[in-house]
Parts: sequence; structure tokens; C-alpha cells
Amino acid sequence: MEVVPDGEPIAREAAAKKFVRQSGCIVRDHIPINFRLWKAYNPSEQRDAVPEREKEWCWRELKKNFMVPAESEEICKHWTLSKMAEQLQTFKKNLTKKYIKTGTTLEFTGELKKIKDHWDAFVQYKTSELGIGKVQKAKYNA
Repeated sequence: MEVVPDGEPIAREAAAKKFVRQSGCIVRDHIPINFRLWKAYNPSEQRDAVPEREKEWCWRELKKNFMVPAESEEICKHWTLSKMAEQLQTFKKNLTKKYIKTGTTLEFTGELKKIKDHWDAFVQYKTSELGIGKVQKAKYNA
């Protein structure tokens, strides 16, 4: 697979799209939704952030199906992990919009049964003062 200088896969459009879709599937299936952050910026955020070993697992899992040139591996890994962070954030944002904000009951079937054990903690945070405050701050900053 070819990558551009920033690490984004470009070789054969169909393969690049599959690469991105597969990274989204891996992160949604493996990373619990109750992690509030992808990356901790200070020690106090460490327990709320996805551990590095989990990110490494996701990268290794993705590489089982795709060949990345050795000379581009680190930059592609960096790009891919950033994309995974974005995909996880979008997944959680869509869950919040579709179920929490509307008060709709979530059916834990199909791919959503994997989040069942983490749903209560996710809802508790999203409806807490801290969770609502972070959303308002992000809106203000945007």
C-alpha cells in the first residue's frame, strides 16, 4: 500500500477505503466507549484515556490484513491512530445524538451488543455536569 507524506494510504482507492473502514471497525469493536479521551495530555487524565497498549493492539490487528511499506510504517501508524481517534469520537457522538439526547432506548443487538457493559458509565458521564460542560466548552472553542 502506498502512503502520502502525512501517512494517509492512497494506493488503489478501493484498498485505501477498505483500510479506513477496517480501522473504524477495529476501534469500535475493541475500544470501550467509556474512555473519555484518546490521548492523555497530563497525568490526571491518564485513567480516562485509551491505554497505549490498546492502540498498539488496534494497529497490529489492522496490519494483519494490510501491507504497509516498512519505510512508511511509522508515519502511516501515526495517521491511522489519529483516524481511529476521530472514528471513535464520531461513533460516541452519534450514540449520544441518537440515544441519549432523544431518550431512545438502545437495543444491544448486532454490533451494539459489544458496548452493553460500558453503556451505563457512558450515559452517566454524558449526562453529568462535567460531560455537558466539556461539550459546551468544545462548542464555544469551535
